Amino acid sequence: MKSRQIGQGRKEDSNFAKLLNQSFENETRIMPGQACAGVVTNHKNADYVFIKTEYGTGIIHREELLDEYGKIRYNAGEYLNVFYLSNENGENLYTTVPAGRNKKLILKSAFEKGIPLKGKIIRTMKGGYEIQLGEIAGFCPFSHMDLPENEAVGSFYFLISEFSDKKIIVSRKLLKEKEKEKQKENIQKNLSPGDIVSGKVTSLTQFGAFVDIGGMEGLIPLSELSFQRVQARDVLAQGQEVRVKVLSFDWKENKMTLSLKAMLANPWQGQLPFSVGSIVKGKIESLKNFGIFVALSDGFTGLVPLSETGLARGKSPEKEFRKGDEVDVLVKTIDRENEKISLSIKEVQERILREEYSEYMKKEDADKHGNGISSFGKQLLDSLNKKT
Repeated sequence: MKSRQIGQGRKEDSNFAKLLNQSFENETRIMPGQACAGVVTNHKNADYVFIKTEYGTGIIHREELLDEYGKIRYNAGEYLNVFYLSNENGENLYTTVPAGRNKKLILKSAFEKGIPLKGKIIRTMKGGYEIQLGEIAGFCPFSHMDLPENEAVGSFYFLISEFSDKKIIVSRKLLKEKEKEKQKENIQKNLSPGDIVSGKVTSLTQFGAFVDIGGMEGLIPLSELSFQRVQARDVLAQGQEVRVKVLSFDWKENKMTLSLKAMLANPWQGQLPFSVGSIVKGKIESLKNFGIFVALSDGFTGLVPLSETGLARGKSPEKEFRKGDEVDVLVKTIDRENEKISLSIKEVQERILREEYSEYMKKEDADKHGNGISSFGKQLLDSLNKKT
């Protein structure tokens, strides 16, 4: 009985040792310079910021995470890339900069993992800039700074594009491209036609305006800038913040169509400042081989077809009219659904002629016969009426 108890105790000790050894074997070890993701858990300490990684809790020297105003750049719950240094007094110490005896290991990890590092522009040199990355100097070619020379001052984040014992090449351009690609993927997953987004106008062209909505540019065509005929420069400025509606995507061509007009009140749905049959004043906006576009009141535009200009067949509008000329036009049709207005110059001329002739004939026949318009005058009026 006694010997069986002793044997049983030895067996239990053996099992415990085996489990202990297995736990050591299965334990994931972190090596100096190794990169990992950390989340801030506490930044109230005067000397350290506390983080949590897949390897447990850790600390970072507080001064590493201060901005130019001396404030912590990360809030509790935010993630950051860190590099393991060592274990001090039972605490895992991490860093965000290549420094100390493990600086080259940190650079190697950043290079292999594609982790951005903060670097300071030290000076301009042949072909580019000297960049200070912690305690190691790197080089950024002019073409990879992706900034005007007068703005290349201070500190920025870079990706390491080449790494060896002899040289370290960094690129801000590659980092920006990587960020844009990530933002584009996010847009593809989360954005749909019909969504309303905010963006910044990046350029104005003859065919519309380009807007950056955060990683991807979209085009607002001229037809989607306003309910009226306008040029991009008439309603937008470069750098302006705008809210637009997403109309469509073409991911193969990396194209996106946006609308500013969709965010505006539609004047075609309200009462118009003119009606069919009315004669209104307008200004010639443009001359085309098919007719004349005329700007009307309240920003509306109508078209005078070539047949309604009053010109002889085959005669070009440019020979009779000029851009900016004021003209009287008759409103022939209003198509609210398609937002089109058809105008006529010819009918205005004919109406004026008819009214003037009618008044003339009334006066002349009244003076001669005292009984109104003559038969000859009636024939002329009938002839004019047939033209309309």
